Amino acid sequence: MWMLGIAILAGGLLVDGSVRGEGRAGTAVAGQGAGSGSFAADVTAQLSGPDGVLRLGVAPSAVLASEDQFFGAGTMEAGLRIAAGSWIRLRQRLGYGVMDLSPLSGTSSSTPPPVTAPVQPPPGSRFLTVQESSTSLDLEIAAARRLKLAGSVGWNVYGGADAFSRAELPLSRGPRVRASGEWAATPLDSLRAEVNAIDASYSNGRRATVGTMTGGWRTALSRSAELLVALGPGVARSRVEGLPAKVSVYGVAAADCRIAASSGVSLAMGLSVEPLGDPLTGEVVERGSVRGSATWGLAGIGTATASLAASVAITTASDAGTSTQAGDRFLQAELGASFPVTARSTFGIGLRTVSMSRPFAGQPQTQWAGFASLTAHFPQLR
Repeated sequence: MWMLGIAILAGGLLVDGSVRGEGRAGTAVAGQGAGSGSFAADVTAQLSGPDGVLRLGVAPSAVLASEDQFFGAGTMEAGLRIAAGSWIRLRQRLGYGVMDLSPLSGTSSSTPPPVTAPVQPPPGSRFLTVQESSTSLDLEIAAARRLKLAGSVGWNVYGGADAFSRAELPLSRGPRVRASGEWAATPLDSLRAEVNAIDASYSNGRRATVGTMTGGWRTALSRSAELLVALGPGVARSRVEGLPAKVSVYGVAAADCRIAASSGVSLAMGLSVEPLGDPLTGEVVERGSVRGSATWGLAGIGTATASLAASVAITTASDAGTSTQAGDRFLQAELGASFPVTARSTFGIGLRTVSMSRPFAGQPQTQWAGFASLTAHFPQLR
């Protein structure tokens, strides 16, 4: 790794980031007040050179409600170019604190989740003390002019950090492995094969192991539209401490379409069906999810956005009344608009709503919140 050190010393330092404040009012849940305020920051420092990069980031967040809550996260990424178009990267993320897990809280991340990411209902309590750690070693190889290979091994830890929090969000830990290959068959089409495996042991005595193998096709429908589809089998093994393990075979499918029109309108739609380790119970559930978003930007005026995400449980986790049952539904939607205040800040307003077919005790079936926010970006500093 001495080459990485030379590359870093030879490169320049860049620092950028953003801060966001939000006020929210709406449905009161479990006796907690409807009003709250939140603050989130995302600051990244990067040292880079021709053959290496080192990126460090901090992302603190705080919620002002009936009691003040704080969560802090930090990231590190070190990358080394081992050949033309080939990289090896070490990534680490750590987080600890009281997290706002309400589905009405929005996201403090500057990078939204993939459009096909599964949608999970929230735990019974809004605020839980959470710890997280994600470590991965990634390899990207340009094997040929049209062929790219990638692999990743990692270790994940996520869940409650104390006894109360673990009762609602069990602490999970375990390895994950991914390998993929993508071949550019034509200038517009590429074929992809991917294998994923993840194993998680939960603090409630459960263990879930899920493996999937998919083949995919990506094509450019036009200059502004792209379609990706993937299909394959999946196998899952679930076990409760002291009982025999259960092995099940599932189908895996995903589709993702993105359209960027010249009129300032962009659309994204995605759906997926896959087996998952339920983070609230540690049981394996096959879940179908659909997501969609639309953005309309008007030059000099502002941007309007709309998003919707929904999921349905396809299989039943267990016979226990608190576990996921087949047919359980969850829907989350947001409608908002943002307007420039200065060249580097925006003011936003909007409405969020969620609906659950079988909410936890103390939670209404439908919740809503109106919000107003102010976001400021500061430029890259050398």
